[in-house]
Amino acid sequence: MHLAHELCHVLFDESEPGRIHLVLEHARDNSGDLVEARARGFAAEFLLPRRGLQALLGEPRRVASEPHAIELIQRARGHFVTPWEIAAYHLGNLHFIEKNLADELAGRGGIGGASPPAGLTLPPANSPPVVLQERVRRAWDDARITDGQARAALGLGPGEPLPFGR
Repeated sequence: MHLAHELCHVLFDESEPGRIHLVLEHARDNSGDLVEARARGFAAEFLLPRRGLQALLGEPRRVASEPHAIELIQRARGHFVTPWEIAAYHLGNLHFIEKNLADELAGRGGIGGASPPAGLTLPPANSPPVVLQERVRRAWDDARITDGQARAALGLGPGEPLPFGR
């Protein structure tokens, strides 16, 4: 989200072309600033494109039912792998959800939010990719590889336990 926001500044801000002022955490004191609003909108559209949302959720209907709105936010998050707050605000801005309800839900934070798809889950630092771990596990479960081969594939030393050992 932050990178997409800053990309908007780099591409479209006339005040300081090409300069990046990356601020990852800040107070929302600039919420009325049109330049910042444009950058937030650009980032949201970049991460949750309108056409993609329409293909996923159908045409915007200004949903006013909280359970249905939560379901739409969770579906958008699950598909596009975005934060709860961004999905809620953007669905409100695009009229998929009634604006006041979207703002209220965004302010509450994630509500039973969908987790990212398994293929996009990041492993712990200095660990092999999740897909590799899953394939090694399947091969090991099917007895197609030995413990030693599994350790070698995962970059583990001879005495280190397998992350999926019995």
